[in-house]
Amino acid sequence: METLVQTVSFDYSVRQVKGTPHIDIISFVQRLREATTVPLTISGLVNPTLSFGPARIQLGTPSTPVLASNVYLPLVFDQLVTPLNAATSKSSPLVMVSEEGSTPGQRYAYALNAPDGTLYGLLSNEELLTPCNCPQDMNPMYSLRVRSTQGGQIPVEHGNATARPMAVTTMPELVQATRRGKHAVLAYRLNGRDLRHLTLTPVPAAQVRIVQP
Repeated sequence: METLVQTVSFDYSVRQVKGTPHIDIISFVQRLREATTVPLTISGLVNPTLSFGPARIQLGTPSTPVLASNVYLPLVFDQLVTPLNAATSKSSPLVMVSEEGSTPGQRYAYALNAPDGTLYGLLSNEELLTPCNCPQDMNPMYSLRVRSTQGGQIPVEHGNATARPMAVTTMPELVQATRRGKHAVLAYRLNGRDLRHLTLTPVPAAQVRIVQP
């Protein structure tokens, strides 16, 4: 009886860095999602372990760390960009804000009733409501972050935003807040047990407190 073997080609994802082949992590995860049928999971927040079938692969190194939040970010983006377009009745620009391991310019934090390390997607209209000395061909955008709770809170950088954000429960509420000129944030709790079937659950506004860290 033949054993079924699944193979994945990364021929178009490899790039050379100082003569050493490297695979972009986001491309790596995306190819695995497309080419495998077994659950695909990651555990840990910094240099997480990627598991699929019997395979275990650690992402990142001490000198070039990988944050799990940045692995989830494009997957969350893919799920939210279409409903955002529907809520605004147009093609709305949405930018991904990667986590850099620090929160410069932090003014507020989101307090949520969740264990530390719980991951959330945060959809905000802050960039649409703050002055921007942007090139004429660059429009303000909704912004998307993936962050994890620390001490029961999610500290988030807010750039030039000065007004305290308000929490909303639905995407239409976020769009309405934007039209009224109100800085608002919509939080989604991530269920990442299987990256092939990532689910997002909107958090009711009453469960999100905006606090000063």
